[in-house]
Amino acid sequence: LVLKSTIHKLKNELATIQGLEYENTLLRKQLNFLKTEKSAYRVASVTGTLIDPQRNVLSINKGAKDGIKKGMPVVVDDGVIIGTIYLVSDSVSYVMLLNDAKSNILARVPSAPEAKGIIKGNFSLGLLFTLIPIGQDLKPDTLVTTSGLQEYIPQSLVIGTISSIEKKATDLFQSATITPLVDYKNISLVSVLLTY
Repeated sequence: LVLKSTIHKLKNELATIQGLEYENTLLRKQLNFLKTEKSAYRVASVTGTLIDPQRNVLSINKGAKDGIKKGMPVVVDDGVIIGTIYLVSDSVSYVMLLNDAKSNILARVPSAPEAKGIIKGNFSLGLLFTLIPIGQDLKPDTLVTTSGLQEYIPQSLVIGTISSIEKKATDLFQSATITPLVDYKNISLVSVLLTY
C-alpha cells in the first residue's frame, strides 16, 4: 500500500513537471518573439472556453486592470496570431479565435504584396481568406500574415498557410482556405500585444 501510494504520488509529480516544462517551452518561444518586436505585452493563461457550439472563444486571466482593451491581438509561439480581444472585464478577457464565425481580420500574402483580403472564421473547417483580387497569383503552402491596416493589429503577425484556392476567371475576387499554424484547441498560454 505504501509503495502504491508512493508511485501514485511520483506519477502526479511527474505530470506536473512535464506540464511546467511544456509551458516553459511555450513561454520561451513567445518571449523570443516579443523581444524582437519590442512591444508591450501581457502574458496570460487560458482559463476556459465559451460553452457555445456556434462560437470559438477563450477566456484568459488578464483584463482591463492589466491594460487590455477590445481589439488587441492575441499571439502564441513566435508571433502566430490566434485571435483578438472582444470582451474585457477588470481581471478577465475573452479572446475571439480567428476561426469564430464572427471573426474578421485584414490579411495579406507577403510574397505577393497586392494579395490582400479578409480572413473569416470558418468553424472547424479552418479559415477563409476572401476578397483577394483575381489577378494575384496565389500558391498552396504560401504564408499569410496580418496586413497592418487594422487598429491595434500590427503587420506581419503569422496567421497560417494557404491550403487551397478557389477562383473563376469571370470573378473580380478569389478566395483561399487557410490552415492555421497552431491547434486552437490546445492553447494554454498566450500574449496580448498592448502597444498597437
